[in-house]
Amino acid sequence: MLNKLRLNLTVLNTIVLILILSIIAVFVYILMFYNLHSGIDDRLISSTNQIENYVNFIEKSPNSENIDLEEKNEYLRILHNMIKENISYVVWDRDQDIYSSYRELEDHVLLEIQDNIFNGVGKSEKIVKDLNRIFYFQTVYKDGISYRICTTQFSTDSQSENIRTIQTVKSLKTEKEVLNRLGLILFCMILVGATLSLIGGYILAGRSLIPVIKSWKRQQEFVADASHELRTPLAVVQTNLEVIKDSPKETIQSQSYWLNNAYEETLRMKKLIDDLLFLARIDSGENPIQWEKIDLSFLIQDVNEKLIPLASNKKIQIIGDIEENVIIQGDSNKLRQLLVILLDNAIKYSPPNTIILVKGTVNKHDVKIEVIDQGIGMKQEDVKRVFDRFYRSDKARSREQGGTGLGLSIAKWIVDMHRGKINIESNLGEGTKVIVQLPFR
Repeated sequence: MLNKLRLNLTVLNTIVLILILSIIAVFVYILMFYNLHSGIDDRLISSTNQIENYVNFIEKSPNSENIDLEEKNEYLRILHNMIKENISYVVWDRDQDIYSSYRELEDHVLLEIQDNIFNGVGKSEKIVKDLNRIFYFQTVYKDGISYRICTTQFSTDSQSENIRTIQTVKSLKTEKEVLNRLGLILFCMILVGATLSLIGGYILAGRSLIPVIKSWKRQQEFVADASHELRTPLAVVQTNLEVIKDSPKETIQSQSYWLNNAYEETLRMKKLIDDLLFLARIDSGENPIQWEKIDLSFLIQDVNEKLIPLASNKKIQIIGDIEENVIIQGDSNKLRQLLVILLDNAIKYSPPNTIILVKGTVNKHDVKIEVIDQGIGMKQEDVKRVFDRFYRSDKARSREQGGTGLGLSIAKWIVDMHRGKINIESNLGEGTKVIVQLPFR
């Protein structure tokens, strides 16, 4: 299931990336297309104006003797630059004959252009008005090549009788090649991006799913452990009640042993369910810390006194060594629950005629609480996992003591929420020391 989720995340991320790259590629391509064609149109208008000036220059100087050579050379330089930019031009007279031209166009292409211009000016794709002149633009497609044509008319005399038509023509072959290369580059960019996204996305999806996998496994273990913990008391209750059911003529007093067994198991189930609900609220964030000023010295002493009767039943003595007037910020109810968990565990796993020492000392930045018992202790491998939910080093013995394996998990959460630290020092058969450090704020 998780592998399928990983694959789905990778594919989804790749699709999103492809869409983003495609939108960017289309935008870049359209922008480049517009800029190229806009630049071509501007250059054709400029060339048309230069050709018009050149024609007027020729008209005003019919005799070569009167020509200004310097000005003529300047016009020739301009025409030479147009040639380098692959711009052809044709000047038509009013009878549609060629008056002047420089062209690298085949005759049939020229005729096609001429037909489009003189018969289809009204069908122009674009009309530009500049300097009281109207420029008509068309794109002609001939023999696999597109030509951009700019057409305008002017008169070489003041009476506007000697009408000339100027056509400047530029082949779009080079621009088409540029756009094709750009399109290929953009396509390769999308292809490479998609490939890298698939590879990188699969790796990153795997890493991002690590917490999910851990949480899922933890949930599976949690459900399995909870089911196991509930199954045992339910089986005990059912067994005891079946014994009572099979003896309908017996009195309640005669069946008190079985009833007491069933009752004790229901109490165990209630405690387990309460712990499970507490953890569920923790996981859903519904159990926030209620910050307030707390007299921690009084709180520790109060918990000690309330658990003395429970310890006395096992002939265990609780001794408090707590500094006075220790004030911190925290949640009194949850800190009380923390101390009850730690002392209850110490009482459960301590043999009779032993001592439990509860110390409270103030350091520079925090308060240190130590619960030290002379109990059975733990192995080092158990110490590392003791805060895991439902983990118990000796499950049979823990069950005899009424433990659920959730207490220390809850204790660690309470300490973490108070921005503190909790550590356990223990050796098998040598007792256990639980150290809690809580900051003042």
